[in-house]
Amino acid sequence: MSKNLITEQFPFDPEKQSGLVVDGKVHVASTPDEAAEALKERAGKIAVKLKKGEDFDLDTHRSIEQILHSDYFGIGLLLPKEFQSLDPAEEILLFQRSDLPPSADRLAFPLNVHTEYGRLREVVVSYTPENAQIREEYAINDVARMNVNNIDPIAFKDEYNLFVGTLVAHDVNVVHTNAMGKDGKSAIFTRDPAFVFGDIFCIAQLGQEQRMYESEGMRLVSDGRVQMELGGDQEAVAEGGDLILLDEKTIAVGIGQRTTHAGYEKLIECFPQYEFIPVPHEDLHLDVLFTMLGPRKCLADVSILRRLDDDNYEIIIADPEEQVSFGCIVVCLGPNKVVAARENENTNRKLEAAGVEVVAVSMPNIVKWGGGPRCMTCPTNRDS
Repeated sequence: MSKNLITEQFPFDPEKQSGLVVDGKVHVASTPDEAAEALKERAGKIAVKLKKGEDFDLDTHRSIEQILHSDYFGIGLLLPKEFQSLDPAEEILLFQRSDLPPSADRLAFPLNVHTEYGRLREVVVSYTPENAQIREEYAINDVARMNVNNIDPIAFKDEYNLFVGTLVAHDVNVVHTNAMGKDGKSAIFTRDPAFVFGDIFCIAQLGQEQRMYESEGMRLVSDGRVQMELGGDQEAVAEGGDLILLDEKTIAVGIGQRTTHAGYEKLIECFPQYEFIPVPHEDLHLDVLFTMLGPRKCLADVSILRRLDDDNYEIIIADPEEQVSFGCIVVCLGPNKVVAARENENTNRKLEAAGVEVVAVSMPNIVKWGGGPRCMTCPTNRDS
């Protein structure tokens, strides 16, 4: 049996999987006939019961053999206490159909995002990508285009797992969308297909047709919450990377390579309670050039300084040499505390000199993909 570390959350989450078993959402096979019936129905997941300490059991072996020969893979083992078994010797092996995406998680916290820098409590991320190599037709920006076929896929996955693990280590609840990149696509940049304003989960109109599958994953994650669909008009593009909360009622909207003026007008129409400030630029997204760190405090590229009221902002100027490696794309864990790419050493030193705590995570291959920490997060709950 193989453990799939690509499509299953890493490490294996027994609490999540045992909940599916206890709720009857996984077909449990105790005999080869029951396994055959589950396979006939093409069940998404199948569980096989084992008896710990027993001699070789031919029926169990036949069940497992049938499942593995039917294009399923093993995802983990549940212990008796994890699935409420009264038999201390009983265990469960779990298998998943290989052509299915992983299950989408659901939000646990209420929607609450009023700033870029409130203490981060919950965030939507992707599962570890299936294919970390870039194909030319899926490159999202100039940096990605320069690195077609120049990604170390194993290192990429390690970097991504380290980044997500860093969020967890700082007590951020991580929620996974089940959108999965295939054939050179990536779904790790969860900032763009959705965003939260206040207590509303917004499904964005993305600028590239090839990324539309990411929106459906966001719908599943936010099921049961207040949703607003901004799609429908292909000209009215508004992606999360271009939207930056300056304060509780003011939002900067980048109008550049993705977000359009029609998208800006759509935001004004849908959210009359906010003031939207248009910021024309020439980059992929506004967060390449500008990020909030705390009240009236920001990290900015020199090219955008003229658009900021520097009499009212404390501005930390990112190293111009690190603009190409996205020195400005940091994500706040809280006021004056950010996760940043370790490779942007000069910008990180400037942040620390200005009183910002920097949690540095190495991600050279992720940067080659065309993004950074903020790109890989869709915050759904921050302290107000």
